[in-house]
Amino acid sequence: MVLISDLVLSYLISKPSSILSISELISFNILINSSFVISNNSEKITDKLPINFKWIGLIRSIFPNSKVVHCVRYPKDVGFSIYKNYFTSNKLNFAYDIDDIVFFFNLYSDLMIYWKKLIPNFIIDVDYEDLVSDSNSQIKK
Repeated sequence: MVLISDLVLSYLISKPSSILSISELISFNILINSSFVISNNSEKITDKLPINFKWIGLIRSIFPNSKVVHCVRYPKDVGFSIYKNYFTSNKLNFAYDIDDIVFFFNLYSDLMIYWKKLIPNFIIDVDYEDLVSDSNSQIKK
């Protein structure tokens, strides 16, 4: 088993400290304190927390040959899905207020547009409804 924080640490050690951005340092601090574990032989990592889109740049830096599968869903369904769940992290406090969810969703949408322009061919969009109705053909894509 490999802690994801060990991968982040290896990446950061390989870079001169003057090259690290503030967001990388913040991201490092968050990830180094996480307990997210992957196996030594893992080729895929799956994590569906609603705030993962914030780490796309760091994911790209640590795993340059990877792809991010972005599941796109009708915004009202996303909002309801977030609203009906209980999240233990205080970083997800927006999840309990409809106006906050809408505001956060708009920020998420803008940031995804930014990442897709900045790093084309890194993010693969998959339509949630298509995935549910025709899983086999969607997964093969």
